[in-house]
Amino acid sequence: MKPTRYIAERIAVTSEQLASWQAQLSRTELTLRGPCPKCGDITSANLPRTAAVLEANAARTPDRLTAVVECECRRPHRGRPADAVSEGCGRSWGTAAVFEADGTVTLRPPAEPTLVEAADAFRLAQAGQLAAVRASADRWTTGVTALISLAALILPVAGRDAIRALQPWAQAAIGALLVVAIATAAVAVLRAYRAAHGLPAIRLVDDDKSLLDWYTTHRARPVEAVKHLRQAIQAALATVVALAVAVGLAVFGPARPVTSAPVQLTLTDGSLVCGLFLTSTADVRLRVRRADDGAVAVISVSDVVRIKPVKAC
Repeated sequence: MKPTRYIAERIAVTSEQLASWQAQLSRTELTLRGPCPKCGDITSANLPRTAAVLEANAARTPDRLTAVVECECRRPHRGRPADAVSEGCGRSWGTAAVFEADGTVTLRPPAEPTLVEAADAFRLAQAGQLAAVRASADRWTTGVTALISLAALILPVAGRDAIRALQPWAQAAIGALLVVAIATAAVAVLRAYRAAHGLPAIRLVDDDKSLLDWYTTHRARPVEAVKHLRQAIQAALATVVALAVAVGLAVFGPARPVTSAPVQLTLTDGSLVCGLFLTSTADVRLRVRRADDGAVAVISVSDVVRIKPVKAC
């Protein structure tokens, strides 16, 4: 049989031409295999069911999926350009995969031309999605780092002295929030850089199994990059929230009750009085509660030679 001449064109297919095709559905892709409707040679296609986008993808069981399949048979075809990206006779066609409740997949001609156009755009978008996601992640990395740096500048405004004046539970809460902020900031930066640049690794590919393992990992990288980028953004927001709450506690938290420290007064007659200062309404007199007997001593300022704070009387 004379090989079909290579022509890059979109062709229409019938249900009879798709009847002998086999389909296998997995969580991330739909694998199709069968004879090309034009040249008759066996070809196959792996159609992705996921796209690396910056939004959530809901996992569900599909009812119908329209896709564009290209002939990628290995037979040489006359007229195929030397720089052709793919093999085959050049034909491509739209097909609709209908998913039954029992898990079987039936291929039919596409229902609407618009769906074929959408499927073709989706197929072309998969080729450069890793580069696009990593470029976006690279820009997000700068934003995440700037966000964390800006938030970190807020805390010194409160001041260490203000934190020391708080009640112990507020100090402990601020310390815990700072630990959380540091941890989430580290996660944010590491995840953002991993999304943008990947994780350095040396992988041995010396047989078919390791080659297929590498290929599976390679195809999953765009989705993994998006997952890491989302985690980086979430961690950065958690950092900002933790720092904001810490600053709020430092500024508006309950202050530690003011307590008087014991003092020792040396009087002009050489005697010592040790105790706690009490409030006094007279400007020239001091009131001190003695530590030895609890009595309140009223002392004239002129009788005091020296006042010295002590740890205990």
